[in-house]
Amino acid sequence: MGVQIIKTGKKVPYKKITNFDLEKILNTTDEWIKDRTGVISRFISTNETTTSLSIEACQDLLKENDVNLSEIGLIICATMTPDTIIPTVSANIKKALKIDHCITFDINVACSGFLYALSVAESMMKNLSIKKGIVVGVDLNSQLVDWKDRGTAIVFGDGAGSVLLSYDINDTSGIVSTFLDNIDDTENSLILKNISYKTPFNNLNNEFEFFKLEMFGPKVMKFAINAINTSISSVINLSKVSLNEIKYIVPHQANQRIIDAAAKNLKISKEKFYINIDNYANTSAGSIPIALDELNKNNLLKKGDYIILVGFGGGLSFGAILLKW
Repeated sequence: MGVQIIKTGKKVPYKKITNFDLEKILNTTDEWIKDRTGVISRFISTNETTTSLSIEACQDLLKENDVNLSEIGLIICATMTPDTIIPTVSANIKKALKIDHCITFDINVACSGFLYALSVAESMMKNLSIKKGIVVGVDLNSQLVDWKDRGTAIVFGDGAGSVLLSYDINDTSGIVSTFLDNIDDTENSLILKNISYKTPFNNLNNEFEFFKLEMFGPKVMKFAINAINTSISSVINLSKVSLNEIKYIVPHQANQRIIDAAAKNLKISKEKFYINIDNYANTSAGSIPIALDELNKNNLLKKGDYIILVGFGGGLSFGAILLKW
């Protein structure tokens, strides 16, 4: 093992939007939203950006000032909503933290991004002997959804979560096993097109076109339930750890119904799944690290505990990481 999470942090926007607020702009009700998603409220950006939330999540991570910043040699940001493409969000984080020399890059694997970034960070830290690394999961979904479509608008929120990784070849804590995969989205159940700009060489009628997230909920739900089942089973089978030894399962917070169905299929108590979708909604790449920070800050994790991080998202991507705290 050797690469372990030693600190966690998070940052969400200032503005909190309840289901009752959405009743004023959508044909929906608080009861309807809670019944279908488990969401009660979410945080929505007003002045915050992907970069600003990421920086503050990292500042929360490092607020005790007991980390030698010169040891941080890697920053990976998982996001599908970068406010700047060049420089990357991770480069903006490095600049804000005043780290002189550091590898930085962003990745986009939609809601699975944090797991993929964590796995890439583990590999790079081992291969390049990097002592400390930061992984951030962040998304501003409020910029992507159609606020006239209750099928998507009610589900999402904004937020950033971060972890500080430490590499010690002799440490018995850290990542035990990893499973990542992708299947084709043959029915286009989850799509977000990029902005298209008019050029002298295309036939666009407008100067540019904006696109919004399109999601076919029933297809996504079926995929997600299978993805959780496959991912959890796979990381268990790849390890010498039994499911009974797992203290918590931290799932991507997409929909309460998805998590309930997966727990039933796996014959796992729902209490083993750490859920905070009621307060944050689906923050995409931010959901797992935000939940992990809550677990950590509430002292629910003890050294030696086994936990599973499991996620799924567009692409269709999915996976899980089993780690020893």
